Amino acid sequence: FALARASSTAVPAALVKQLRDRTGASMGKCREALGAEEGDIERAVEWLKKRGVRSMEKRANDAAEALLAIDVAADGSAGALIELRAETDFVTRNDIFQQFCVYVANLAAKHRPSGGAPELLEKEIGDGAGRPKQIDPATGLGPALLELGSVLGERLLLGDA
Repeated sequence: FALARASSTAVPAALVKQLRDRTGASMGKCREALGAEEGDIERAVEWLKKRGVRSMEKRANDAAEALLAIDVAADGSAGALIELRAETDFVTRNDIFQQFCVYVANLAAKHRPSGGAPELLEKEIGDGAGRPKQIDPATGLGPALLELGSVLGERLLLGDA
């Protein structure tokens, strides 16, 4: 008798590792994305974003854990305090989450949004020091929270600290 072959083509481990390093997604998700997109890294990144964002949007608004970050300009002329929320303390202790939290505080101090969190969510992330490599600099803060949430596996929310 003949063995049935898998419908997806074999994906080289080096390609899976490259996608994982770029996105932070799990090995299984990277393999699945590369298989679905016939080994094309750029299309696989988009596939992961669409799938990850879709799953983050479906989650409840229950983000019970939070991390506060503060940023004050060197001359003391501006400052910001932000609250970034996640579903578990496991994520709030993650280096990427903490780095992003500090980066968002810096973004808030730089832009000084008078409308608070809703206005800040519309701002572009930019390419400043401390931006997590998983986030595209041209992305707005709202979509960046969804993308980073898909990497970390939890819904992330910007609070009103």
